Amino acid sequence: MKHKKAKQVTHDNHYVPQFYLKRWSRNGNTVRTYNGIVSNKGVPVWKSTPIKSTAYQPDLYTVRIDRSDNDEYESYLERKIETPAAEVFRAIDRHTLLTAQDVNTLVQFLVAQMTRTPSWYQQVAKTTEEIFEDTAKETIREIEKELSEKGIEALRQGRRAAPRSVGLTSLGDMPLKCSLEQGQSAIRVETYIGRQPFIASSVRALTGQISQVLHSYNWRIIYLDDEVSLPTSDNPVVIFGRDRFGNTSVGLDIGLGTKFADIVMPLSPQALLFTEVGRTKDEIDAINFDSNLVLYLRELIINNAYRYVYSQEDIPEIENIRPRLVDARRYKEIRDEQERWHREQGELEETFPFSCSSAL
Repeated sequence: MKHKKAKQVTHDNHYVPQFYLKRWSRNGNTVRTYNGIVSNKGVPVWKSTPIKSTAYQPDLYTVRIDRSDNDEYESYLERKIETPAAEVFRAIDRHTLLTAQDVNTLVQFLVAQMTRTPSWYQQVAKTTEEIFEDTAKETIREIEKELSEKGIEALRQGRRAAPRSVGLTSLGDMPLKCSLEQGQSAIRVETYIGRQPFIASSVRALTGQISQVLHSYNWRIIYLDDEVSLPTSDNPVVIFGRDRFGNTSVGLDIGLGTKFADIVMPLSPQALLFTEVGRTKDEIDAINFDSNLVLYLRELIINNAYRYVYSQEDIPEIENIRPRLVDARRYKEIRDEQERWHREQGELEETFPFSCSSAL
């Protein structure tokens, strides 16, 4: 009798694909790296880092479902995002005229790179904190209404016994756990900020409104002169424009639908994907990417990094653009947080079980 071989779970999660970082490598194995947080001043400003060990966190995407590790999200990214994109990147290297489908593939890669990173995780955490109080109040009102109509037996029969998720924003679902306390006179609503809501938000972005909106824009591939080059980072999708106060802003707070907001992602040291919201194709094609604009984009890319900047060549003035934080305690805290990540997140996922990848 033949036994079906169990699927091997992937625990090595790179939130920036290795094939992408290799585009900034001179030897295909290492990439020049600027670390924004170091333990001491003696750490070199630029180091050659193995590509396999940067923009990487074990089990960043490995969720616990029914007491087993599940890497469905990682598999989806590799199958649906990275593999198709790698072929388009090869076409870019050949300066081949891209088809509409090629551009769509790149835009979907951009959506993934915007939403699979620690920077996006922080955005989800921020949004959860901002909206949880109102969400909890609304949930309590719903439960009180149900109890008044159907009585406590409705809760005892399990209609509210299990954790659930509430779809609130384009960032994803919020897992909620509801319970009665203090002799059944108080309703307790809990949530958590963690791996499953983070992945759910990325899935929603890739399969929902965020992806649809970004695909509706006019995109352009920019090829730069050999005299200039761009770095990339562990948060390579840069969004910038003017906020509602008229100030230049960089990051997701500017809004993906803000008129004249610019969205950029380096594709190689000499190529980038670009759009400006609300511009026609002819208007975007008319933009002149001269050396001054490229230098400005370089600064934006550096400042948009979560922690790491990657470059084919060392940028001598990078500390003037983005000074690194020298803090041994914070450096150790980050390392310790990553070591505890899978265990702590797994415990939370057992407490707040909900599907974070049903759309995959």
